[in-house]
Amino acid sequence: MSKSLTLNLGLRYEFFGQAINFLHNETVARQTGSTPFWNTSLPLSATTIPSIPSFYRNIEPRIGFAYTPSNMPKLVVHGGFSINADPEFYVIFVNMATAAPAVNAGTVNCDGVTVTCLPGGGLTDATVQAADDQYIPTGGDPRMLPNQTVPSNFHNPQSETYSLGIQYQVAPAAVATVSYVGNHTYGQFQALNSNPDIGAVQASFPSYGSGQPVCTTVGAVGFGRPNCNYDQVETYANTAFSLYNALQTSLTVRNFRGFTGTASYTYSRAITNTSDFAVGGNGGQASPFAQNPLNSDAGERGVDGNSYPNIWGIQLTYTEPWFSNQHGILGRLLGGYMINTFYQYNGGQAYNPIQNSYTVTSANVLADIAGTAGNPGGISAGTALNINPTQAGTGFCDVGFTQAFGGNPCRPVLSNSRAPLGSVGINLGPGGYVDYVTGAPTAPSAEHWLWNNQYQAIAQNNPFPGVSRNILRGDSFADLDVSAGKTIHLTERFNMQMMVSAFNVLNRAYYGTPDINVEHSLTGGFESSQFAFGTGMESGAGGGSYPQGLGNRNVQLTAKIIF
Repeated sequence: MSKSLTLNLGLRYEFFGQAINFLHNETVARQTGSTPFWNTSLPLSATTIPSIPSFYRNIEPRIGFAYTPSNMPKLVVHGGFSINADPEFYVIFVNMATAAPAVNAGTVNCDGVTVTCLPGGGLTDATVQAADDQYIPTGGDPRMLPNQTVPSNFHNPQSETYSLGIQYQVAPAAVATVSYVGNHTYGQFQALNSNPDIGAVQASFPSYGSGQPVCTTVGAVGFGRPNCNYDQVETYANTAFSLYNALQTSLTVRNFRGFTGTASYTYSRAITNTSDFAVGGNGGQASPFAQNPLNSDAGERGVDGNSYPNIWGIQLTYTEPWFSNQHGILGRLLGGYMINTFYQYNGGQAYNPIQNSYTVTSANVLADIAGTAGNPGGISAGTALNINPTQAGTGFCDVGFTQAFGGNPCRPVLSNSRAPLGSVGINLGPGGYVDYVTGAPTAPSAEHWLWNNQYQAIAQNNPFPGVSRNILRGDSFADLDVSAGKTIHLTERFNMQMMVSAFNVLNRAYYGTPDINVEHSLTGGFESSQFAFGTGMESGAGGGSYPQGLGNRNVQLTAKIIF
């Protein structure tokens, strides 16, 4: 626009079809055809995948500018804003295609006489289908099985991206940059327990879910849940968000007396209510579902699994400038040398502990519950304590939903952050608090974590007292790689380059996130990491020709002819 200001304006529009409607058309055609899967007296809304209207509001404006004051030619102020739409995750539709009502799963017992599953004449797709289609279970009500669906307003997620920075030439060959970068994603995908077992919670917390209808029809598949006609229902909805803010700094040098490189530092923080739409793992996304199914927004707000507050990066190349032409014997000896250096650091991945079991698994605690002998240091061995095993073992998390779709919604309760990180206590109600490993009486203040069960929830007057998402961080990552080499001019057209490269010069192992399973405290694994190549729980900083998991320092020697 002018010598001092450059302005860019743009507008983008995208349209994405609803892939889920392929499943809708397929299930409708099957249910209304000659070989329906489900009971034909049921409404199609119960036996088919819903049809989702197309979304036409993917309007994506963008603006950018760069400004150089006329009296400060070495300074550039730049910024931008844009809105972008993302495609829908196809894996969502793949998951739905493997659950009811798209699939009617059953077991066929093949005896080779009355039920012959292996066709004669060779095993091909056509011959197997011809032989086995007759055994596919039909009839019944898909609502009695775990269902996966999407809401009627299912659409593309969108994100707002914005930046503002300054760039200044601090020397003829050096430029410094300081920028603020932000991102706000909304309408992202989140897996929800959309027909939760509210009745079980209301038995102890009558005010929970006030205004939410609950099925009271005894014998109904959805008894205790909002919808009487359905059992467990997983809904992929546009209810996830993320907020990312970062301060990015860098210093870049170009060919300054042989030095070229960039040093950068980023301080950032990302807040989300889920780090993945429905996948749980170890670090970053240990809990794919909300603890409280009626509060999947603010109740799950926490540090994102891909949020790394402190990130350092250095890349530096030095090429010897004085004898680069390699004239004469002295030039041959002292010319053609180069050094490359890479350094990376981040503060470790965020994570939180989980409970994988729905019942108590400690033999010592079980002995106390049963009131049997053989529990040294425990509570009056042989004395019946009248402890309810359900209340002692299972919290108010929806066990049926978790068993149907996996994941770990129950998280332990943070008791005393100054106690040993791997220590776990358990509330036995009338039996008081005992150590989860030894069964010995304890106080909550002596334990870092408390087992998330109904006794503890009632004691805290909170049905879901488990710890928030990603409150801890795993091992930091630091890696230094260095290579040094020499290029030798053989002829006018041929050069030989020799290089020695050292990976993970600091010889620093990287353990990732530790064991997050509370139950593993029985074997000493909870909140610990033992470096061992191939376990899948940790990886190393070493790269090069060896697998990333080795983590030890390794060196490569290479030579090549360049022509």
